[in-house]
Amino acid sequence: MLLNPLGNPKGILYLVFTGFGWLAFRVVVRRDYLQTGKLSAPSAFLEVLVLFIHGVISYLYMGSDFPSMPPLEPNPEINLVGFTLIGAGLAGTLTAMTRLGFGVSVGQAAGSIRRTGLYAFTRNPRIIFYTVLLLGYCLLWTNWLTLLWLAAFLFVGHMMIVTEEEYLLETYGQEYADYCREVPRYLFSTRQPRKD
Repeated sequence: MLLNPLGNPKGILYLVFTGFGWLAFRVVVRRDYLQTGKLSAPSAFLEVLVLFIHGVISYLYMGSDFPSMPPLEPNPEINLVGFTLIGAGLAGTLTAMTRLGFGVSVGQAAGSIRRTGLYAFTRNPRIIFYTVLLLGYCLLWTNWLTLLWLAAFLFVGHMMIVTEEEYLLETYGQEYADYCREVPRYLFSTRQPRKD
Protein backbone atom coordinates (compact mmCIF):
# COMPACT_ATOMS: atom_id res chain seq x y z
CA MET A 1 0.00 0.00 0.00
CA LEU A 2 1.37 3.43 -0.92
CA LEU A 3 1.61 6.01 1.81
CA ASN A 4 -0.01 9.34 1.14
CA PRO A 5 2.27 12.17 2.35
CA LEU A 6 -0.62 14.64 2.16
CA GLY A 7 -2.58 12.54 4.66
CA ASN A 8 0.22 12.87 7.20
CA PRO A 9 0.97 16.13 9.06
CA LYS A 10 4.69 15.50 8.59
CA GLY A 11 4.20 15.22 4.84
CA ILE A 12 2.26 18.47 4.81
CA LEU A 13 5.09 20.17 6.74
CA TYR A 14 7.53 19.13 4.00
CA LEU A 15 5.25 20.71 1.40
CA VAL A 16 5.09 23.89 3.49
CA PHE A 17 8.89 23.85 3.68
CA THR A 18 9.24 23.57 -0.11
CA GLY A 19 6.80 26.45 -0.54
CA PHE A 20 8.78 28.52 1.96
CA GLY A 21 12.01 27.65 0.12
CA TRP A 22 10.51 28.67 -3.20
CA LEU A 23 9.30 31.96 -1.72
CA ALA A 24 12.69 32.63 -0.12
CA PHE A 25 14.79 31.96 -3.22
CA ARG A 26 12.56 32.81 -6.16
CA VAL A 27 10.96 35.91 -4.67
CA VAL A 28 12.98 37.49 -1.83
CA VAL A 29 16.55 36.49 -2.74
CA ARG A 30 15.91 37.00 -6.45
CA ARG A 31 14.58 40.50 -5.77
CA ASP A 32 17.76 41.40 -3.86
CA TYR A 33 20.02 40.06 -6.60
CA LEU A 34 18.12 41.95 -9.29
CA GLN A 35 17.83 45.23 -7.38
CA THR A 36 21.18 45.48 -5.58
CA GLY A 37 23.45 42.84 -7.13
CA LYS A 38 23.92 41.10 -3.77
CA LEU A 39 21.91 39.84 -0.84
CA SER A 40 20.81 42.08 1.96
CA ALA A 41 21.47 40.85 5.49
CA PRO A 42 17.83 39.73 5.90
CA SER A 43 17.95 37.75 2.63
CA ALA A 44 21.27 36.11 3.56
CA PHE A 45 19.74 35.20 6.91
CA LEU A 46 16.69 33.81 5.09
CA GLU A 47 18.92 31.57 2.93
CA VAL A 48 20.67 30.20 6.03
CA LEU A 49 17.31 29.81 7.80
CA VAL A 50 15.89 27.70 4.97
CA LEU A 51 18.86 25.32 5.16
CA PHE A 52 18.72 25.26 8.98
CA ILE A 53 15.01 24.42 8.94
CA HIS A 54 15.70 21.65 6.45
CA GLY A 55 18.27 20.16 8.82
CA VAL A 56 16.03 20.43 11.87
CA ILE A 57 13.01 18.81 10.21
CA SER A 58 15.10 15.69 9.75
CA TYR A 59 13.93 14.78 13.26
CA LEU A 60 10.44 14.30 11.86
CA TYR A 61 11.48 11.14 10.08
CA MET A 62 14.04 9.85 12.54
CA GLY A 63 11.49 9.02 15.22
CA SER A 64 13.55 10.47 18.06
CA ASP A 65 13.51 13.68 20.02
CA PHE A 66 16.13 16.36 19.54
CA PRO A 67 19.08 15.99 20.10
CA SER A 68 19.16 12.20 20.40
CA MET A 69 19.55 9.98 17.35
CA PRO A 70 17.55 6.82 16.67
CA PRO A 71 19.29 3.47 16.67
CA LEU A 72 20.90 2.29 13.46
CA GLU A 73 19.82 -0.79 11.59
CA PRO A 74 21.94 -3.86 12.43
CA ASN A 75 23.65 -3.83 9.02
CA PRO A 76 27.29 -2.75 9.39
CA GLU A 77 27.90 -2.53 5.62
CA ILE A 78 24.99 -0.16 5.04
CA ASN A 79 25.98 1.87 8.11
CA LEU A 80 29.56 2.16 6.85
CA VAL A 81 28.41 3.37 3.43
CA GLY A 82 25.93 5.80 5.04
CA PHE A 83 28.53 7.33 7.37
CA THR A 84 31.07 7.47 4.54
CA LEU A 85 28.60 9.42 2.40
CA ILE A 86 27.87 11.78 5.29
CA GLY A 87 31.60 12.37 5.92
CA ALA A 88 32.41 12.86 2.23
CA GLY A 89 29.40 15.14 1.77
CA LEU A 90 30.31 17.28 4.76
CA ALA A 91 33.97 17.54 3.73
CA GLY A 92 33.02 18.40 0.14
CA THR A 93 30.44 20.99 1.21
CA LEU A 94 32.89 22.73 3.53
CA THR A 95 35.66 22.60 0.91
CA ALA A 96 33.39 24.12 -1.73
CA MET A 97 32.28 26.89 0.62
CA THR A 98 35.87 27.61 1.67
CA ARG A 99 37.09 27.76 -1.94
CA LEU A 100 34.26 30.06 -2.91
CA GLY A 101 34.65 32.25 0.18
CA PHE A 102 32.12 32.76 2.93
CA GLY A 103 30.90 36.14 1.66
CA VAL A 104 30.18 34.77 -1.79
CA SER A 105 28.63 31.62 -0.25
CA VAL A 106 26.00 33.78 1.43
CA GLY A 107 25.27 35.91 -1.62
CA GLN A 108 27.66 38.82 -1.35
CA ALA A 109 29.12 40.20 -4.57
CA ALA A 110 31.90 38.12 -6.09
CA GLY A 111 34.92 39.61 -7.78
CA SER A 112 35.10 36.90 -10.43
CA ILE A 113 33.70 33.52 -11.43
CA ARG A 114 35.41 30.60 -9.68
CA ARG A 115 36.61 28.09 -12.29
CA THR A 116 39.23 26.09 -10.39
CA GLY A 117 39.12 23.19 -7.98
CA LEU A 118 35.67 21.68 -7.56
CA TYR A 119 34.19 24.51 -9.65
CA ALA A 120 36.01 23.15 -12.70
CA PHE A 121 33.82 20.00 -12.56
CA THR A 122 30.44 21.37 -11.47
CA ARG A 123 29.05 24.87 -11.07
CA ASN A 124 27.37 23.83 -7.82
CA PRO A 125 29.66 21.62 -5.73
CA ARG A 126 28.05 22.79 -2.47
CA ILE A 127 24.70 21.41 -3.60
CA ILE A 128 26.22 18.21 -4.99
CA PHE A 129 28.14 17.43 -1.80
CA TYR A 130 25.28 18.39 0.50
CA THR A 131 23.11 15.99 -1.50
CA VAL A 132 25.73 13.27 -0.96
CA LEU A 133 25.53 14.00 2.79
CA LEU A 134 21.73 13.71 2.67
CA LEU A 135 21.96 10.43 0.76
CA GLY A 136 24.04 9.09 3.65
CA TYR A 137 21.29 10.03 6.11
CA CYS A 138 18.69 8.48 3.83
CA LEU A 139 20.65 5.26 3.74
CA LEU A 140 20.99 5.11 7.54
CA TRP A 141 17.35 5.94 8.32
CA THR A 142 15.31 4.84 5.33
CA ASN A 143 11.58 5.47 5.13
CA TRP A 144 9.21 7.47 2.91
CA LEU A 145 9.70 10.62 5.01
CA THR A 146 13.45 10.39 4.43
CA LEU A 147 12.88 10.39 0.70
CA LEU A 148 10.45 13.30 1.03
CA TRP A 149 13.09 15.16 3.06
CA LEU A 150 15.63 14.59 0.27
CA ALA A 151 13.13 15.63 -2.41
CA ALA A 152 12.33 18.83 -0.48
CA PHE A 153 16.00 19.76 -0.43
CA LEU A 154 16.47 18.95 -4.13
CA PHE A 155 13.57 21.25 -5.00
CA VAL A 156 14.73 24.11 -2.75
CA GLY A 157 18.37 23.66 -3.78
CA HIS A 158 17.37 23.87 -7.44
CA MET A 159 15.43 27.09 -6.74
CA MET A 160 18.53 28.53 -5.11
CA ILE A 161 20.69 27.57 -8.10
CA VAL A 162 18.28 28.98 -10.70
CA THR A 163 18.12 32.26 -8.77
CA GLU A 164 21.92 32.50 -8.49
CA GLU A 165 22.36 31.67 -12.18
CA GLU A 166 20.05 34.50 -13.23
CA TYR A 167 22.11 36.91 -11.16
CA LEU A 168 25.46 35.57 -12.39
CA LEU A 169 24.37 35.69 -16.03
CA GLU A 170 23.20 39.27 -15.59
CA THR A 171 26.41 40.25 -13.76
CA TYR A 172 29.04 38.43 -15.83
CA GLY A 173 27.25 38.06 -19.17
CA GLN A 174 29.19 36.15 -21.82
CA GLU A 175 31.89 35.06 -19.36
CA TYR A 176 29.30 33.21 -17.27
CA ALA A 177 27.50 31.87 -20.36
CA ASP A 178 30.84 30.40 -21.53
CA TYR A 179 31.39 28.86 -18.09
CA CYS A 180 27.91 27.31 -18.30
CA ARG A 181 28.75 25.73 -21.65
CA GLU A 182 32.04 24.35 -20.30
CA VAL A 183 30.97 23.15 -16.82
CA PRO A 184 27.71 21.35 -15.99
CA ARG A 185 25.17 22.74 -13.53
CA TYR A 186 25.17 19.52 -11.54
CA LEU A 187 27.28 16.67 -12.85
CA PHE A 188 26.03 15.91 -16.34
CA SER A 189 23.73 18.76 -17.37
CA THR A 190 25.09 21.14 -19.98
CA ARG A 191 22.07 23.39 -20.48
CA GLN A 192 22.80 27.08 -20.38
CA PRO A 193 20.64 29.17 -18.04
CA ARG A 194 18.04 31.30 -19.78
CA LYS A 195 18.32 35.05 -19.81
CA ASP A 196 14.76 36.38 -19.46
